[in-house]
Amino acid sequence: EIIVVDDGSKSDQATKTLETVETILERFGGRVIRQENAYLGAARNTAARAGTGEFLLFLDDDDLAFGNLVSTLVRAAIMTGSEIINCPNLFMEESRRSEGLENLESFNQKVSHFPIGGPLSLGTQQNVFGSATALIRRETFDKIGGYTEMRGVGYEDFEFMLKVVQAGGKIEICPEPLYLYEVDRPSMISQTSPLRNYRRIVNAREIQPNEKAI
Repeated sequence: EIIVVDDGSKSDQATKTLETVETILERFGGRVIRQENAYLGAARNTAARAGTGEFLLFLDDDDLAFGNLVSTLVRAAIMTGSEIINCPNLFMEESRRSEGLENLESFNQKVSHFPIGGPLSLGTQQNVFGSATALIRRETFDKIGGYTEMRGVGYEDFEFMLKVVQAGGKIEICPEPLYLYEVDRPSMISQTSPLRNYRRIVNAREIQPNEKAI
């Protein structure tokens, strides 16, 4: 089940590309959902509401998925019973995108980012849980309430995973890189305030009765 959310694209190029994508998706029962720009958390929630599967897997427009991304993560989820399955990725410079598309699963690059899935004590300081391209059980997604919807603030995936672990959920890491992540071009994180982004994490942290807020 493939659902593409157009979160308020304005450029002619994006509009034309999405029209082409929509035509292709219709052949496979997929669809494009268009909405006014509401930012990443809201866009992900829109896709989740439209989906009907047992699992959710979000893929941003700067990611290129290997052909076995979905099947590998689903097998890992079934075998481990984990709420979230994440995996490493390979960085791909924007100038190498055409190379990545042509040689997707043989792209010459060392593992660039390897999450460890926890522990919670470290996860409140930095994102050790992994990137947004992860397999999530729908039951868990709904129980947490999806992503919080904040405009102009990043770390919505970091915040969501922190909440899952705080609720007793488990994040397992499949040790195989399963997608390319495009770098060297403007991103949501590079265009948002680091202070506001991290404040989102601080506000999501649950303080236990025997802890003191700093």
